[in-house]
Amino acid sequence: MTGVNASGGFTLDNAAVQRAVGELNGTVTELRTAGRAVDANIWGNGKSGANCEAGRGYETEGAAIAAALQRTVTWVKVWATATEVTAGVTGGAAISLTEVDGANARDLNGKAAALPSS
Repeated sequence: MTGVNASGGFTLDNAAVQRAVGELNGTVTELRTAGRAVDANIWGNGKSGANCEAGRGYETEGAAIAAALQRTVTWVKVWATATEVTAGVTGGAAISLTEVDGANARDLNGKAAALPSS
């Protein structure tokens, strides 16, 4: 595996992390697109009449289906946000491990080398 050595012999494959972040961000786009598609096509509140294109004569069932679709839209929006946050945190962690932690390790190594030997 190629990657960046962080402290403690830990090696991070930065390219693989960035690919994963890209895939997560692609998932966010797909989830948001799906959520908008469902949200734009909800048929109404299930009550027979002008605000409902399906479920006429089945008011109770139509209301249950409409509520389930709305819950689905809400779930998709939450999942998209969670995935987006995961992508951001993963990318940030890669930076911390390779740059910040690596710099700290180099600094400590320099200080350790400067200590008098016993």
